[in-house]
Amino acid sequence: MVAWIATRDGIYVYDLARESIHKDPILPHVYARNIYKARDSSIWVATYGNGFYKYEAGKFIPIPLDAEKYLSTAHTFLEDDNGFFWINTNHGLFRTRKSDLDDYTNGTMAPGPIGLRP
Repeated sequence: MVAWIATRDGIYVYDLARESIHKDPILPHVYARNIYKARDSSIWVATYGNGFYKYEAGKFIPIPLDAEKYLSTAHTFLEDDNGFFWINTNHGLFRTRKSDLDDYTNGTMAPGPIGLRP
């Protein structure tokens, strides 16, 4: 069993059985602020300066930023009962349909901006 640790230098993997941390981060060169496990067990990472990511199929998928790049400083996620993610940033609170983010990451979203709303 492992645990992920968010740091200023990326996300590191801690092996609980061996009580050791892996030398190289699995998401390097980002200031990881929050690791969130959604209700559907998907994993989301908020960063300071690099937006946010979804972890899927062994890789981190960056989510496009809004036009003003306010989401570059994502702090954390809150999932509501209506299918929305709420993402707080240095520039306010954003709301987006989680299904839009999922569609983007699995390649089924039509061209155009993701519905991020301040």
